[in-house]
Amino acid sequence: TSPSGEAYEGKVLGETPGPLAFYEFNETTSPAGGGVVAYDYVGGYNGIYGTACLNGASGVSGPTPSVGFPGFSSANTAVQFAAATAENVTLSSPWNLNTNTVTFTAWINGASGVSQQLLFCRGGGTVAGFGFGPTADVNGLPTLGYSWNGEAGASNWNSGLEVPNYQWSFVALAVTSSNATISVMNANGLVSSTHVYPHVVQSFGGTTMIGDDPADATGANVFTGTMDDVAVFNSALSFNQ
Repeated sequence: TSPSGEAYEGKVLGETPGPLAFYEFNETTSPAGGGVVAYDYVGGYNGIYGTACLNGASGVSGPTPSVGFPGFSSANTAVQFAAATAENVTLSSPWNLNTNTVTFTAWINGASGVSQQLLFCRGGGTVAGFGFGPTADVNGLPTLGYSWNGEAGASNWNSGLEVPNYQWSFVALAVTSSNATISVMNANGLVSSTHVYPHVVQSFGGTTMIGDDPADATGANVFTGTMDDVAVFNSALSFNQ
C-alpha cells in the first residue's frame, strides 16, 4: 500500500481497474551509494535509482500544496535526473503487459528536450515508450510523443502538445488498438491530442527505464528534470478518468 496517504496517490490506487505499477519516489535514502530501491507500491515491479539521480534525501520536492497542489503532502518528494548522463530508474523485472491497451501517467517538471524519454522499454520484442518526440514545434519547443513497436508511424507523430518548462504538469498516454491519446494538465488548463493508428501487441518483457531509453549510452535521451508518481495501467483510461 501507499505509505504517504496523499489524496492524489489514493485516487490512483483506488482507480478501477487499478494500476499495475505505481512509483511514488518517496524514498529518502541517497542513490549515490548504489542499489537504492524505487518502490512500486502495487505489483512489486521495483526499480533501482541510478547513482547520479537525486531524490528526497537531497530535498527534491514533488508537487506540493505550496506550489498549488493541495492533493499532495507538504513533504512530497520526487526523483530528479542528471542532465547529459545515462542515469535513470531501471526496473528490476519487466512489466510483461502483453497488450496494445495501456496507460502511462506521470507528473513532470523540468527543461524538456527532443527525444527525451519519460519511460521506455526495449527487448523481449518490444520497443515502446512515452516521452518527447524527435522534432521541435514552430516555437522551438519539443512536443510530447510516444513510440510503439519501433514504428515510424507512431514515433514521428507530432502531438502539438508542449510542456511548460519548470512548471509541474500531469502528463498521460493512453493507447488502444486503434489510437493513442496524450494529455497534459497544468496551471494553464487541460489539453489532449489523439493519433489514429493501429497498435500491435507489445510484451513489455524487456528492460524498462523511467527517465531514459535503455538504448541511450550518452544521456541524450534522459529527461532533464524532476518526475513524480509514475503510474502504469494495463488498460486505456478514459478522458474523464
